[in-house]
Amino acid sequence: MNVAVLIFSSPVQHRNTEHALDVIRLLVEQGGSVNVFLLGDGVYNSQRKIADSGVDNAASSLSQLRVTVVNCSTCARLRGIVEEDLIGGAKNGSLEDLVEFVENADIVLSFTEEI
Repeated sequence: MNVAVLIFSSPVQHRNTEHALDVIRLLVEQGGSVNVFLLGDGVYNSQRKIADSGVDNAASSLSQLRVTVVNCSTCARLRGIVEEDLIGGAKNGSLEDLVEFVENADIVLSFTEEI
């Protein structure tokens, strides 16, 4: 199963980011292929300095999972995040990446607001 996951929330302020990670972990454990696209404050989930903070967080979890992680480059640029700041395997991409993820997905999950 190929799944596209969109995350809009930051790694430390919203529980829905943790819910998204729980779903991603389950999908990976079941052999699914997961592509994660980060938008808005969701791009903070790909920052290496957050992952390396010594605190368990979404960025450190994403860096350990076998998933593709792509930031909206405009969202990242507006927040001062460049490629050198990213966890291993993550990149700043474009909406073309999002379109590709969605077109190739069996399921699209969007984590857009606090739950």
